[in-house]
Amino acid sequence: MKQNIHSLIANYEWAGIDSITFNDGRMVLLDIEFFAKENYYIGPIADSTIDSYLKYNSDDLSSFDVFSKVKYGDYEVFVGDGSSEGNGVIYVTNVEVDSLVWFAFFENSEPFKEVSVDENGVIHALSAVNITWKLSLDNPLSIELIFPEIARMPE
Repeated sequence: MKQNIHSLIANYEWAGIDSITFNDGRMVLLDIEFFAKENYYIGPIADSTIDSYLKYNSDDLSSFDVFSKVKYGDYEVFVGDGSSEGNGVIYVTNVEVDSLVWFAFFENSEPFKEVSVDENGVIHALSAVNITWKLSLDNPLSIELIFPEIARMPE
């Protein structure tokens, strides 16, 4: 499993499905829905593994590019895009032990262009449409979106 993960990252490829994959190969598939007036839903829908996904979908890999990265303690956080329009990636590595912590792939987030990590270990990934995706280093399944002020619709 770790071989697959290392190989995928080294080749800048990842499973092209809304998901968060952890260093042990666990893959949590996500349901991501956007509604009117900045309403959204992001939550887990199924557990799987990266190996199971690759067994049945080996031809459904997305190439990805890294546009920005930031170091935070023993971690390095990377953001970028996938090979299809609208894809975005956020992933975290532990530089001390040279391993993946987790990898998030989003089919419709738009590419991420900037990243920072606040003092509480919360990642702030800014998308190309200026929506900030907030994910905790410790719990990436808890995702919050912050919409830009200028784009807010009147109530």
